[in-house]
Amino acid sequence: MNIPLLFSFSPSWLIQGLQHPFLTPSHAILICSLAFLIGQQSKLAIHIILLFISSIVGMLLNYYLFPGARLELLLLGMALIIGLLVVIRIKHFPSLMLTISLLLATLTGLFIGVDSQPISIPGLRTNSVINWHLGAVITLTLSALILSLIAKVLLRFGDGIVLRVLGSWVATSALITLALQYAKI
Repeated sequence: MNIPLLFSFSPSWLIQGLQHPFLTPSHAILICSLAFLIGQQSKLAIHIILLFISSIVGMLLNYYLFPGARLELLLLGMALIIGLLVVIRIKHFPSLMLTISLLLATLTGLFIGVDSQPISIPGLRTNSVINWHLGAVITLTLSALILSLIAKVLLRFGDGIVLRVLGSWVATSALITLALQYAKI
């Protein structure tokens, strides 16, 4: 493998990777639900770093071990559970909720990484795939960070009721998307 070829830049594949988390409904719903949960917790930086690292690991697993893996139903199920955790907002056990949210951030990054794959074209160079994955990781991390910061601000209004309503909307979106996956239309 030629090292300069591996790290050469491909802007079209990077842009496609940047768009991927927004164009995949299960990824977008899961990112929103996780960001709202992170916004309710402390240690935002650790959550985002775990999400970043685990998404890179997941994409490497997808590329080398599980090409073509489809985890959409698992991602939607996780989004539903995380959305319900946002709605419930358990305040009595902060260390337990922090541990659960750190675990969910890690699993979210890992599963989204394993579920993310660019279009398979025969003869596609490795640098194009790496650029695509780089774009997807950047979007995943930045969108989770921005939504978490917005959630931190919304947490201050009305004892976080706005954030809890958004959490219920995300949970509902996940449930509707799950139902449509199983519908025979």
